[in-house]
Amino acid sequence: MGAGFDDAGVHATMLLDPVRVETFARAIRAAVKPGSVVVDVGSGTGVLALLAARAGARKVYAIERGPMFELLVRTIEENGATNVIVPMYLDARDAEFPEPPDVLVSETLGSLGIDEDCLSLLTAVKSRCAPDCVVVPATVEVVLALVADPSLDRQRLSLAPLGALAGLSFGAVRDRVAGRPHLGQLSAGDVLSSEVSERFVVGIDRAPASVSGTCKVVQPGVANGLAGWFRSDLTPGISLSNGPGAPRTCWSTFSFPLDPPLEVQPGYKVKLQLKPRVVNQPSTWSWQVRRGKDVRGGDSLPARRR
Repeated sequence: MGAGFDDAGVHATMLLDPVRVETFARAIRAAVKPGSVVVDVGSGTGVLALLAARAGARKVYAIERGPMFELLVRTIEENGATNVIVPMYLDARDAEFPEPPDVLVSETLGSLGIDEDCLSLLTAVKSRCAPDCVVVPATVEVVLALVADPSLDRQRLSLAPLGALAGLSFGAVRDRVAGRPHLGQLSAGDVLSSEVSERFVVGIDRAPASVSGTCKVVQPGVANGLAGWFRSDLTPGISLSNGPGAPRTCWSTFSFPLDPPLEVQPGYKVKLQLKPRVVNQPSTWSWQVRRGKDVRGGDSLPARRR
C-alpha cells in the first residue's frame, strides 16, 4: 500500500492493521523454509523482511528506495536481525543479488490490487530470482460491481452549495470534485450486482489495458457508482481482500461515480469497464457502465491535467 511524504505515519497505520499483518505472517510462514533466500520488495518498515527472518530465512534482501529507508535500517537493528537482513536502497528493478532469492515477498497492493503497479514491478524482480521462486502474493484479482454508495450521495450533497455561493456559481468546481474517484468503505448491502473480475498471476502477468465484463443486477436500487476492490491469494489457502463484507483493513474501496445515477432492477445485464491509462495513478483512469443505449461513466484525467 502506497505512502506519501509522511511515510512513517502511514506505515504505522498499516502496521496497526492486524488483518494485514497477520495474514501476511501466515503466508510467509507457509512460503519461507529454513535456509531460504528472500527478497522483500518495497520493504518500508521491514515487517515482511523481519517475518521472513523469523520464519527461518538464511538471507533477506530488503529493498526500499523511499524516505522510509533510514527507519528500515534502524528497525532491522532494533530487532537484532542485521546478520540476516540486508537493506538495499535502490529501485527494485535494478537490484542484483549475490544469491538468487527463492522467495519474493511484497506488500505493494493498492486499493484496486494492481494500482501500485505490482505486476510489472514484481515481474521485473522475479526475472532475477531463482527459476522456482515463490511469490507472495501469488495472485491478485481486480473486482468490479455496481453499488449504491452512501458516501457518494453525501459528497454530492455537501458540494451542492457550490451551485450558488455568495451570489456566485461554482458548478464547474462542484462537478469536477464530484466526478473524481472516491475512496471509502462499503458494506455488502451496498452492492447491487454480481461481480466482474480479472485475475492475474503475480510475477508473470502484465497490467491489463482494461478490466471489463457483464454483470447481472441482483437487487433493486439506484447505482451511483462503479466500485472496485481486490482479492489476493497470498499463498494457497491464505487470502486477503478489501471488498465489501471482508474484514476491515487499512485499504479502502474505490467508488467511481455515475452521474446521473442508473436505476436498476434484478435481472438487468450491465456492461462494466475500468480502463487505466497509467496503472499506478487511478487519477488517470476512465470508467463506463452500459445497459443498452443507457451509458454512464467518467474520466478522472481532466481533473489531473488542470
